[in-house]
Amino acid sequence: GGHPFPEQFGVWRATWERHHPGWKHILWTEKEADQLPMVDRDAYDKAPNVGAKSDLLRMEAVYRFGGLYVDTDFECLAPFDRLHETLDFYASLSNVGSIEVSNGIFAASKKHPLVLSLLTTPPSSLPA
Repeated sequence: GGHPFPEQFGVWRATWERHHPGWKHILWTEKEADQLPMVDRDAYDKAPNVGAKSDLLRMEAVYRFGGLYVDTDFECLAPFDRLHETLDFYASLSNVGSIEVSNGIFAASKKHPLVLSLLTTPPSSLPA
């Protein structure tokens, strides 16, 4: 949305830049989203709230370009280069009453089939 970027998020973003100096770092906003060709633009445009749009945008961007997506409230404590060089997909886990794959930090190679599957599978058909 049009809310100012919290100062602490900038501090955490700097940790990613410090540990990954050779990487391209992009802060995805609505402006970038409007210019991004998407697998399912209709789903993005009809998303019911900012959180749902954000979930779709991160998957669309990683699918199209490949790379690592990280929420703005994550601090980087060590480089991810080794993971990134050896795996074509990796993600974090959350413990929110049960263990689940988190989309707060994940990476995939460009046009990874798992990310495409997530973008093209209706949410109603996913297990709860």
